[in-house]
Amino acid sequence: LDHQFSVHEELLRVPLVIHDPRAFPAGRESRPVMTQDLFATLLSRAGLPAPRTARHSLDLRSPQAARPRLSEYPAAMLDPLKDLLKAHPDFDLKPWARSLRAWRSGDFKLIRSSDGRHELYNLKLDPSEQKNLALSDSAAVDRLMAEMMSFKKLLRRPPAPAKPNQISDDANARKTATGYGGGAEEDE
Repeated sequence: LDHQFSVHEELLRVPLVIHDPRAFPAGRESRPVMTQDLFATLLSRAGLPAPRTARHSLDLRSPQAARPRLSEYPAAMLDPLKDLLKAHPDFDLKPWARSLRAWRSGDFKLIRSSDGRHELYNLKLDPSEQKNLALSDSAAVDRLMAEMMSFKKLLRRPPAPAKPNQISDDANARKTATGYGGGAEEDE
């Protein structure tokens, strides 16, 4: 209940169960995957290529050994707190009225909050995220922040447009003869 207010591991690391014996052997997969990978996987299983806009979605049949991962709680959801405010009008909503973004890279995880607070954890040494290292390791915070922002820019940037199809001189001549122009490239 109300798990949307957190991007900690106990809420992010959830089981993903797939039953497709022809594509997936029985067992557990320890390599990191994301739910966005279902898109490329389902398209691949249907024999369809993933569109260029899905460049961060990977086929779950061959996950990467190490992979940075982004998790987000993109907008504050205050509706669940309205009843709480009715019962306790002095309750401070500020810690809950924020967006969260988590970036996991290697052993480290950075949680960036829209209210300016950051959390940094070494998940290898502290898997339950109890010791916030953000104040003691600003270099790691800066490095992970730069990685996360670079990844976010890639997500927002559309892929490079495909080059127009080249058409043969013969096809171009037929196109001109039928009144459809005489350009050397097709704009399909």
